[in-house]
Amino acid sequence: MDVLMRASSAIVPSPCAVNPINTTQFLTKPNLSRQNLMVFKPLVHKNTSKSRLFTALSSNPATAESMEEPKPEVENEKFDWYSEWYPVMPVCDLDKRVPHAKKVLGLDLVVWWDRNENEWKVFDDLCPHRLAPLSEGRIDQWGRLQCVYHGWCFNASGDCKLIPQAPPDGPPLHTFKKACVGVYPSTVQHDIVWFWPNTDPQYKDIIMKKKPPYIPVLEDPSFTKTIGNREFPFGYEVLIENLMDPAHVPYAHYGLLPNLTPTAVRVDREGGRPLDMSVKKLDVNGFFAEREWGNSEFIAPCIYHAFSADQVDGTETSAETKKASPAKRRVSLIFIGVPVSPGHSRLIWTFPRNFGVWIDKIVPRWFFHIGQNLVLDSDLYILHVQERKIANIGGSKNWHKACFVPSKSDALVAGFRRWLNKYSDGEVDWRGKFSGALPPSPPRQQLLERYWSHVVNCKSCNTAHKGLNALEVILQVVSVGLIGIVAATKQNAMSMVARTIMVSMAIICFAASKCNRFHSILVISISYEYLKDTQKREEGGEAAMDVLRASSAIVLSPCVIPISKTHQNLMFKPLVHKKTSKSKLFTALPSSNPATLTESMEVESGKEKFDWYSEWYPVMPVHTFKKACVGVYPSTMQHDIVWFWPNTDPQYKDIILKKKPPYFPILEDPSFTKMIGNREFPYGYEVLIENLMDPAHAPYAHYGLMRTRTPTVKVDREGGRPLDMSVKKLDVNGFFAKREWGNSEFIAPCIFHAFTVDQVGKSEGFYDFFCVPVSPGHSRLIWSNPRNFGVWIDKIVPRWFSHIGLNLILDSDLYLLHVQERKIENIGGSKNWQKACFVPTKSDALVAGFRRWLNKYSDGEVDWRGKFSGALPPSPPRERLLERYWSHVVNCKSCNTAHKGLNALEVILQVVSVGLIGIVAATKHNAMSMVARTTMVSMAILCFAASKWLAHFIKKIFHYHDYNHALR
Repeated sequence: MDVLMRASSAIVPSPCAVNPINTTQFLTKPNLSRQNLMVFKPLVHKNTSKSRLFTALSSNPATAESMEEPKPEVENEKFDWYSEWYPVMPVCDLDKRVPHAKKVLGLDLVVWWDRNENEWKVFDDLCPHRLAPLSEGRIDQWGRLQCVYHGWCFNASGDCKLIPQAPPDGPPLHTFKKACVGVYPSTVQHDIVWFWPNTDPQYKDIIMKKKPPYIPVLEDPSFTKTIGNREFPFGYEVLIENLMDPAHVPYAHYGLLPNLTPTAVRVDREGGRPLDMSVKKLDVNGFFAEREWGNSEFIAPCIYHAFSADQVDGTETSAETKKASPAKRRVSLIFIGVPVSPGHSRLIWTFPRNFGVWIDKIVPRWFFHIGQNLVLDSDLYILHVQERKIANIGGSKNWHKACFVPSKSDALVAGFRRWLNKYSDGEVDWRGKFSGALPPSPPRQQLLERYWSHVVNCKSCNTAHKGLNALEVILQVVSVGLIGIVAATKQNAMSMVARTIMVSMAIICFAASKCNRFHSILVISISYEYLKDTQKREEGGEAAMDVLRASSAIVLSPCVIPISKTHQNLMFKPLVHKKTSKSKLFTALPSSNPATLTESMEVESGKEKFDWYSEWYPVMPVHTFKKACVGVYPSTMQHDIVWFWPNTDPQYKDIILKKKPPYFPILEDPSFTKMIGNREFPYGYEVLIENLMDPAHAPYAHYGLMRTRTPTVKVDREGGRPLDMSVKKLDVNGFFAKREWGNSEFIAPCIFHAFTVDQVGKSEGFYDFFCVPVSPGHSRLIWSNPRNFGVWIDKIVPRWFSHIGLNLILDSDLYLLHVQERKIENIGGSKNWQKACFVPTKSDALVAGFRRWLNKYSDGEVDWRGKFSGALPPSPPRERLLERYWSHVVNCKSCNTAHKGLNALEVILQVVSVGLIGIVAATKHNAMSMVARTTMVSMAILCFAASKWLAHFIKKIFHYHDYNHALR
């Protein structure tokens, strides 16, 4: 519970060392009593007419006097998760220039700054047009939220103000109710954005009836209140109970946090001891608890607030004593746990204190977060696994049966579980958005990563991360430069002291640039050495079991190894038992005498007979059995692409004679260039096809990357405009479509072919996209853009160079499409697509045509023949979604070769840099002019700087390059 406060105090100077403090920590005036700390006000819900309590912590004495008596608890009263305010993010970690995607209670939100009303707004992260995430969009020059997929714009009320594809002389499509986006009531309190989880207009002014919980100390200017946040790979329930549990601190965070020394004899190294805690006043709104050093309260559903009791000689001080006593050190622990989704939660924390305030003014926030994140990491994996153990025993409803919690140290945890079971049926109310199952466990390294769980969401740490990365390169360049200067300078032109200082500075600079990587290596080494040491200490334990498992695997799998043959130094021999006459397969373990086992077989001379019916006999060579054959798919090559027929039945052996792959003469025309590329995508075939058919998204999703036709009248920065497109001849084999500048056709199931109308003597361009359904949530694209102009370019420019720009275009809407696919799944897939999406213009004709074909001829989905459940795979982190190495580079011979070559060039440049400085240092001063020395040192510095730039280029081009539409 007091975990993070100790972490922060551990890394600041000694004035922040905290002793138990007084109950007057929130009382800014002497005449305030302790009862002013918590004030309950009744709120009557329209739908239930029940009296509901919410907490309003206030420092106003009049509030306590006017407080109504709480009504008796209603029998079987349940906690309404959707009638509460929820925190989204601290304001200090939100960028006013960009929209932010957040999830709370399973609701996808977009948080953005409305500069017209100077307020933070919380919208449903769903564009009503084609269900693209609005959080991938930007805030346009008029302060509206713009969807980056097709440029639809929305004001602060959620009203659509612009549909670029709508004809100006047509009906005002943007005024339709279906064109509006859902708006959640929102407010800012304690520098945190809060929202009400209901977009119904009746809750528009809910802030007038019910406000978020108010904590006076967070508005007291004499207290510091540095805020932090982090995402966790375990659920809300586990997060809250862990924060309430101070008994785990000496063990789970051993060596990271100061711990109170037990008054009695220490029973172990960590100094754990009994804790006297008890829960009071548990009701639907949470509970109040007493602890040894103070009190705490759980304000349902999100806030856990702990504060110290003000005591003098074991008794509460009077008002006069408080007035006479000097100001005392006061600190409060405020944790806000946010339910995100099953298996995921968010923590917002702050530890306001009235001492050492000056420290927070000069020490940056990220410096405190170093220690706090280390503390959070130390039990993160434990809690992740613990949650799965709890799920295995049936969840919170069976928690009291399965867990043994006999001491008062577990009082608060047991109280929270009791509250959860009594008022919420043992779980968060997800409103049917999830199946209830926890997501799969990722690898430990991914669980413990900090970049996506904290750094990208913390403005201070994100800035420090970028700055320190730049500093690393600068330090290395400075190091090389200093050595070069020393080598180039004549002996008599620089004293030995100066030379020594410069060389020492160079060494320190280079060592400092590597300290971050060294720390990572040290952590891995320590973990590995600890693991090996643990195995050594487990005499006959798990290490011995590993040996048994290995040996049993050998014994239980004898038929894969020829009898009487040596396989990896293991010899197997048959042994006939005298009593059973059954053959047994034994392992002849290697020994100093390999013949030991085989030569010790007992043979009774004169009595043994050959049993013809106790032997194996060969029948036929194994390779002639039909079962030993592998399935062969009919295959062919056309247009430099390998094609296959998805059936191994022999009747399809000569299917090529009856039906061939689609043929495009242009791809065999030598006057056209036809450079081919391919890439794997983390979204499905349906989304891939419809995106390729949709030219209306290009000015927005690919802004600045592709040339688009400029409209006569620009309605926005990007230049979106109405497009005249229509679908013709739709049947089971696909459809033909007309467009402004040409025609296109969808040849089911894979090919989308677009081409210009024949123009004799003019340049012609074609777009051929081959879309391959791989599995649910995965697809493959093969593309070729044949043209009859600029053919010479492709003969001198390598293929990987053109893939740089193409991959950047594919990246620019990749994340958007990945999220869009999940939005479509949430509304029931392609069958409900027409109902959920608002596609009123001709610009969407081809997309609507494809969905119509899919629903009419394929029941709205690819026929996977029962190989998959239909559910999409879990979403990996953004960096993995946008990675290029495994999705393209390894599958592209040209890019793979370039990647290897540029990696080698990076090393060569560094070696040349060191070599040049070595030559200068080794050459006598009278044997080389000063100009030559200066030139070589300059070249060394440039080579080293170029190698660092090249490393960045390789990562950006061949591995990962994020694309932020809001900042373009």
